[in-house]
Amino acid sequence: MSRTHMLRSLALVGLIGGLTAAAEAGDLKPLFDVEARRLEMGKPAKPSACKATPAPVRDIRLEGFYSDSNSSIVDPAAYARY
Repeated sequence: MSRTHMLRSLALVGLIGGLTAAAEAGDLKPLFDVEARRLEMGKPAKPSACKATPAPVRDIRLEGFYSDSNSSIVDPAAYARY
């Protein structure tokens, strides 16, 4: 592990530890009214129906549609299959 990588890792650990301690101490103040947001957003979501699940992909074809080795000339029949 390089010295720079190690220093960055230690700085990140320190930052996370400091933020966790601040959150536990209650020092973080939100920029908005938390209770108002909870009243507005705390309502249950409306039920929704999902569409039927499509059939799984069973075969992936990785054939190209070019007729030359430089991939510059399109083969019309192969392109139609593609």
